[in-house]
Amino acid sequence: NSIVEYEQGTKLAPRSYALVFAYKYFTDSRYYRDAIPPQALVLSSSHSTLGLNGLANSRAETISLFTPDTTEVASRAYTVPNADGFSEEKKVLDYPDEDKNWADAIVPGGTPGYANSIAPLDFDLAFVAEKVRVSPANITRRDSLCFDFWLVNIGINSVERVIVDLFEDANLDGIFAPGERLATQAAPSAGLSWMDTLHVLVRTHPLAVGLHGFRAQIVYNEDRDISNNQLDLEAEVRAGYGDVVVNEIYTDEKATWLEVYNALPEAVSLRNWQILFPLHKSSVVLKKEISIAPNGMALFVSPDFDAETIWKTQTPIIEMKELPALDSGSEIISLIDERGATIDSVYYSLPFSQDKKSVERLGYDLPGDQTSSWQFCPYPKGATPGEANAAGRSFADPAISAGSVIYQPAFPALNDSITLSFYVHNHGNMAAGDVQVFIYSILAASTDTMLVSHINVPRISPADSSQCTLSLQPQDVGLYTILFRVDAANDFYAINNRAETVVRVGYPFHTLVVNEILYNTEEKEQEWVELYNPSSRTVDLAGWSLRDKSRQVTLTDVSFLLDPGGYLVFSNVPLQGDSLALNIVNPRLPELNNSGDILVLYDAAGHVCDSLEYKSLWGGGRSVSLERIRFDEASTDSLNWASSIDPSGSTPGRVNSVSPKAWDVAVLPDRFFCEPARPEADDDILLTVTVENTGLNPLTNFSVFFHYRPLHSEESLLISDPVTISYLEPQERTEVAATWKSAPSGTFILQAQVAHPQDGLADNDFAERRISVSFPRESLVINEIMFNPLPNQGEWIELFNKSSLEIDLFDWRLADSDTAASTVIADSSCLFLPGEFVVLAADSFEVDSPAKWVCLSRWPSLSNSGDEIYLTDANGRVIDHVIYSTENAERRGFSLERISPSTPSAETTNWVQSVDARGHTAGRTNSVFIDVLPGGVSLEVSPDPFSPDSDGFEDVVAISCELPVTSASIHLKIYDIHGRMVRFLLNNESTGAKRTVFWDGTDEDGQRCRMGIYIVYLEALDRLHRTVHRAKKTLVLATRL
Repeated sequence: NSIVEYEQGTKLAPRSYALVFAYKYFTDSRYYRDAIPPQALVLSSSHSTLGLNGLANSRAETISLFTPDTTEVASRAYTVPNADGFSEEKKVLDYPDEDKNWADAIVPGGTPGYANSIAPLDFDLAFVAEKVRVSPANITRRDSLCFDFWLVNIGINSVERVIVDLFEDANLDGIFAPGERLATQAAPSAGLSWMDTLHVLVRTHPLAVGLHGFRAQIVYNEDRDISNNQLDLEAEVRAGYGDVVVNEIYTDEKATWLEVYNALPEAVSLRNWQILFPLHKSSVVLKKEISIAPNGMALFVSPDFDAETIWKTQTPIIEMKELPALDSGSEIISLIDERGATIDSVYYSLPFSQDKKSVERLGYDLPGDQTSSWQFCPYPKGATPGEANAAGRSFADPAISAGSVIYQPAFPALNDSITLSFYVHNHGNMAAGDVQVFIYSILAASTDTMLVSHINVPRISPADSSQCTLSLQPQDVGLYTILFRVDAANDFYAINNRAETVVRVGYPFHTLVVNEILYNTEEKEQEWVELYNPSSRTVDLAGWSLRDKSRQVTLTDVSFLLDPGGYLVFSNVPLQGDSLALNIVNPRLPELNNSGDILVLYDAAGHVCDSLEYKSLWGGGRSVSLERIRFDEASTDSLNWASSIDPSGSTPGRVNSVSPKAWDVAVLPDRFFCEPARPEADDDILLTVTVENTGLNPLTNFSVFFHYRPLHSEESLLISDPVTISYLEPQERTEVAATWKSAPSGTFILQAQVAHPQDGLADNDFAERRISVSFPRESLVINEIMFNPLPNQGEWIELFNKSSLEIDLFDWRLADSDTAASTVIADSSCLFLPGEFVVLAADSFEVDSPAKWVCLSRWPSLSNSGDEIYLTDANGRVIDHVIYSTENAERRGFSLERISPSTPSAETTNWVQSVDARGHTAGRTNSVFIDVLPGGVSLEVSPDPFSPDSDGFEDVVAISCELPVTSASIHLKIYDIHGRMVRFLLNNESTGAKRTVFWDGTDEDGQRCRMGIYIVYLEALDRLHRTVHRAKKTLVLATRL
């Protein structure tokens, strides 16, 4: 169907909805007329129906949206069936069209033109009710309850730090008050995205028998819909073994009865319970509602037995036709609840029978399946139905019930302090005095019994209890048997004076760690997981287990000892290759996901020793393992994992290739600094570098060396004495400094190096950085400039090293007046020897020259009318600067030559046009070169005579003056023999103590002067001292005859 305009055009505004109807709708039906908001865009289909025959109700169809050029921009296959009148809506508009992002609308008629009714809020957490579990399945009053919740983030935004509160309606008023909160569990969520689920376990202490109401509450302050934040649950706590017991048995020739005692503080219903009589091959099902009061009794009697008349008891009596005739001398009876759980077992075999005497249980909490727990009733009437048993009356009987022993934490680990709590109960009918309780511990791996505590209870009233608490500090891991022995002076029964419980002490967290994982292999059975023992104890792995997202597997059932520092690889098949790693093959290991998985390592006691949730982004790959970098850092930190860099792709049974060595000191290249960063010649340079102990052990007495070497040299020279570090902890850093005194000019490689005899990794012992020390100004000078070359020739500039130093042109720059556009002369080492010439050019055109030519990648075009040239060293310091004009070199194809390298570049008279027949002297001594020597405190000329005839020999005269002042303004004039001034060389120009200028024998009009004697006249004004210095000198201008 084509989408066409109806009444509002076809332009859809931003963040707006459009509705497409079959055009038949506008004539046959206007059902949605009042349901569409005015801002919605109503459009029509080109067809009378949507699709060929309308949208099907009984089968799924795909609806696709295309642009006019047939590009598909969206597509959705809707699901069936839907309830009549309910649309299918998208949840999050920006998310893909996956099934989980679509659902049926929750309002009739849909939401045309409005936000979808199922659109998630920005923050919205909810319980996944169908996944809630309460365990154990059969809960007794001795069981701690475990609530297994799943939360889902149905809000758009990711959430963190979620809390789940669990309440019990303790007073049964239907209100879950703050004081009824049983537990609070912070859910460990590191960013829960939309539709992600979170597993939360909440544990409670044991609860009383009966039906309990609970409410789970999600606590998240930013939740926009709290209606789905709570979940009401019920759990029934039932009687456990020994909570309801057969307490007394009577039989004679007329009848039989049983007394059942409820030891609980709550009433117990016996409906659908069974009483089994194995010796008689019979059983009784209690189908009626039978309730026994707290600490109360009930009598089960055979028909026509008038227990109320005979025994005068007020105890509830239940007549049972199926009750067999029991034997008072020997009997077996089982009490089974409606779930099939055994609540009490009775067995006795007394040495003889006594008529008209019941068999009484000596104590409610004594084991009913032991003959020693039963005795014939000493009461004159022979039985005590509904009353306390007479057997053992008038005695004190303090005892500990193993069922009363509670220890915290529930899963103790070594180094935990274990709190033991128990009750000493007096089963007698007289007070027990001076009760002594002795507590012993026996470690399964040892035969030694050790007294760990002694508690004195001064007095325990009849049928009363005294709670005792003590703390234990386990000395080793393993299974501990805790023995309790009770002594009292008036204790009549010793049979119940002992009790015991078992405490399994696990290993501390990170006793063993997951150290390496090969999860991406050609065949899934080739996967393996490596464990490492970083502790100081040998670990027995019997009973240890590993869990991933899908299941938990016991790693080994047999004893296997892993020594400190040892590695152990668990694999589905034996390791391939020549690996010498300890290897346990377990074909039931979890299958590891290539995209990421959860791994949790449990010890035999069920403690978590290590856990992580790796992702493929952490590292690893096809046949390349994921290695842990440091065993003492968090396994959950992605930065603590990396791909193996071992050539084989993994290191099973060996130190990980990415792990720190036992001893390793490293120089940190990014912490190697110089001050100043751009030094000048003879500066003192402060070098600082940071070294780090990247190994696992402390380092002592190691040295740091600083060297330097010229860029072009392989020889390193020591800068200063080595610096000694006396001590450095693992992962500790320290800064080391040294001073390089009077650094010479040049480009150097600075080196910092550490040395330790036990260093395990040499690759990080060394750091380098480059530094350039600037050269003195005009140590290297611009000596010749070809700025106006002949056609087909290029511009070039000649440099001359007038210093006594080797100069490396690496990273030097050349620029014209546009200094911002400077260009690099050499991007690698380019040595320039003393007295050597180097020619810089745009390209390597053919020139008659012996010089070393350097072609620049970008040439600063030199102006024919005059320009500036800057030469800077690697630090950006200007070494030479020349301003040239055409006055001294007008002829095309002839270079501008420097007369003397010793004369400052700024002296314009130091530059003249080359007189060489080739137009230049590139790479050779300049054609106008003069070796100028100072003439003392005087005026000197050289050569004298001179012959300015352009033959390249003595064409100019150097006029040098020395003044006894630091600065002056000077006039320098040339007169002929008749006293006429022919040339004004310097007119009130500033100068220093020395100055050299050149005269080419021309007058003020540029005409060559006649042959003859001329007078050089100097006049210098010392403004500071207000004095004038004058000097004269004659010279001869000669010509060819």
